[in-house]
Amino acid sequence: MCDFAADAKAAEELMVGRTLTVARVRELNAKDYFYQMLKDNPEMLKIYPGIENELLHGAIDCHIHAFPDFVHRSQDMIQIAIEASKTGMRAIAFKDHWNISATSAYLTQRHIDDMIARGELTHRVEVYGGVGMCLGMRPEYVRVGLQYPNFKMIWFPT
Repeated sequence: MCDFAADAKAAEELMVGRTLTVARVRELNAKDYFYQMLKDNPEMLKIYPGIENELLHGAIDCHIHAFPDFVHRSQDMIQIAIEASKTGMRAIAFKDHWNISATSAYLTQRHIDDMIARGELTHRVEVYGGVGMCLGMRPEYVRVGLQYPNFKMIWFPT
């Protein structure tokens, strides 16, 4: 470790985590960082409110974590599916590190379909789930999962 006061040059090169230097952390936290980023990347000025709807129309998101989960998530499956429907997405797939998510995906799909039947939504987004192999490669887990409706995904260990 270095003495920050005694060796300022060494402190600037000190690694924070695996990839950041102290100098890079300071750069990212500078008050003018956002404006400098816009100056260096003029294409970003073409972004406008609502562009995400155009970009997401017909898209498939195959890796979404939703509440409830072992870490906090800001939205649940139903909230995400409603937003995906409103933006015209084709399909979404929910991942859970420890459980088969196809059961919740099935119920979420039923809710979306009911909202469409009542005229509350106009676009049907397909809702899927699957199984993450975070506990190791377990073929039996996959065999069981394949029996569930809305089971489409197998995520390998992360």
